Amino acid sequence: MGSRGCLFDFGDAYTSQAGPRGTALLLEKLPEAIGFLATLVAQAQGRHTARFVIAPPMVASYAELAAVIDHVTPSGVRLASGRASAGRLGFGWEVETPAAALCTGLWADHLRQERGVTPAACGIGTNDLTQFTLARGRRSGPVGSIRPEAHPAVLALLARLAADCADRDVTAILSGAAAEDSSYRHFANSLGLLASCTPYALIEGASSGAVPILDQAVPADALPGAHGLPGVIVWRRSTPRGAAATEAAADHER
Repeated sequence: MGSRGCLFDFGDAYTSQAGPRGTALLLEKLPEAIGFLATLVAQAQGRHTARFVIAPPMVASYAELAAVIDHVTPSGVRLASGRASAGRLGFGWEVETPAAALCTGLWADHLRQERGVTPAACGIGTNDLTQFTLARGRRSGPVGSIRPEAHPAVLALLARLAADCADRDVTAILSGAAAEDSSYRHFANSLGLLASCTPYALIEGASSGAVPILDQAVPADALPGAHGLPGVIVWRRSTPRGAAATEAAADHER
């Protein structure tokens, strides 16, 4: 996580053309790989002070998370029950479906209560999240200068996710194509999210003009104007913690 930790996922479980994808695919086709990979990452955790987080990809249900833990536990790996669990492997998941964006808080609460596992981090894959939210093809890219990740529905999902993570002290890290856009990173940071992008994207963003996120959201949904957007895209600033207030996207742009 940033310079202090590493987010580990289960490789590329995204390429299935039919049937299950992501974690569902792993559980169906190669469940033994879950415990094996968890053991390897736990060994790395034992050799480093950085916190490692094992994060199953493309999660769509609490049942999938519980099944992953059931495959990790027999391998002898002990998952962290809090940030103070020194030496234990952290647990989290990739947020790449609307289900994960809306239910991360719910899942985190049940994992704590029923499994004694405190989620440490969530990685946000904006590419897949956008595709599933807007029913876009996997290879669909921007149309001209219009960035589909700026669609109001995607922004609203991120705002909801950020609030749930802030309430539960779960680190959320934005990645994917959206993180390459400086205005999108600014929006993510205002939510309390971290953003991961290449050095090239940072340099490019510093040398090019930034388009405010609302100005991107209007054409992303082909809206005639920004009227009503503040009611859809709202977020709660989480820094400083405990002093968060609900703010509309329009306030962010002022």
